[in-house]
Amino acid sequence: MNAWRFLTQSLRYYAKSHAGAFLGATISAAILIGALIIGDSVRGSLFEMAMSRLGRIDTVITGNDRLFRDALADEMVGETFSEVVPAIQLPAVASASGGSARANQTQVIGITSDFWNLVLNPSPDVHPEDDEVTLSQALARQLKVSPGDTLILRIQKPSRISPDAPLAPDENTSIALRLKVAHLVKDASMGRFSLQASQLPALNAFVDLAFLQTKLEIPDHANLLLLAQKADSTIPATDGISALDTLNQHWTLEDSQLSWVDLNQNEGQGMELRTERVFMDEASAEAAEQASGDASGLLTYFVNSIQRGDRLTPYSIITAAEEPYVPADLKPDEMVINQWLADDLGAKAGDTIKVTYFEVGLGRDLHEASASFKVRDIVAMEAPHDDPYFMPDFPGLKDANNCRDWDTGFPMDLDLIRDQDNAYWEEHQGTPKAFI
Repeated sequence: MNAWRFLTQSLRYYAKSHAGAFLGATISAAILIGALIIGDSVRGSLFEMAMSRLGRIDTVITGNDRLFRDALADEMVGETFSEVVPAIQLPAVASASGGSARANQTQVIGITSDFWNLVLNPSPDVHPEDDEVTLSQALARQLKVSPGDTLILRIQKPSRISPDAPLAPDENTSIALRLKVAHLVKDASMGRFSLQASQLPALNAFVDLAFLQTKLEIPDHANLLLLAQKADSTIPATDGISALDTLNQHWTLEDSQLSWVDLNQNEGQGMELRTERVFMDEASAEAAEQASGDASGLLTYFVNSIQRGDRLTPYSIITAAEEPYVPADLKPDEMVINQWLADDLGAKAGDTIKVTYFEVGLGRDLHEASASFKVRDIVAMEAPHDDPYFMPDFPGLKDANNCRDWDTGFPMDLDLIRDQDNAYWEEHQGTPKAFI
């Protein structure tokens, strides 16, 4: 038997086994090829969705609930970035006129006409005018509206304090706008714009930036910068270092919502760094302390009552401070009070005073607590202690002309407020009555 005959006889004898192996290999190859084709298709679909969400945007700088100057956009345009567009992005609730349909997860985006330069597949002019809104197709479908219809947008206002904080007022946290639907923008033309990676189309409502700034009473401010690099840029699009470098060159105190207050009118007390956000973030405080060797921090709190025996002063400001406002050796259980409080309580040095205040729990849960202090000293109603700037711009307190107009966001017994309390507020505003 020669080799050829041996081979053919072997193939004939084992034909069924070979057929099974061949069939299995064929099916496996088909499955692998199909998976590769589907995977490539899915990857292409995801890439297409990402491009429809972001267009030409390479880098995003977002402040969330913090605001900065919208002029930063013009200042940052240069060698690296050909487009820097300011915007405001806020959560909102949209409803069709008459309440027939509602969209709770709407995001309202205040934009300039330059926003549409970031689109890869531009649509005809879809920029809204004042009192108009441009909707994504997904939001228009959910609300069942079309151009010419009217809808209501209830927009959450940026706040200087978290809405969950106990000092946040209960009212005026949102605004309602009645707008005409001017245009619908296609998904491929940034209708799906979103900073969140999701296969679900975003429910977007685009309004004019200047119009939204006016309604929110935050002129010339934004909380979003959208950056697109030049086509010939050699810096990788995923490298945010160039954006941070450019940002640092133009960032100012105002962009951090910080400002200097000159206290020289108060017998040369120097300068005070204040924040619009009520509570200064840790990074800003540390930077200020490093920049000045003699800087000291202040923490001001609103307490429910200050009491000595049966005499009680309701709803007052107390400040935790360092020298020169309190003695350097002031003990944790000691307190310095001003002359007005001493007269009101009939207190003198050495007396014990009880302070009642709210402790913050989870969310907006408040628990009343108290602490006792011994009066270390009584200071005159003059600089540096007679200074309303000790109190931050607490929402609901700052603009109140009368104690009974306070809107603190936590329960108050307004019947406890006396005429002398109103008189103190009218003359001294947020000047602390005690220092610890």
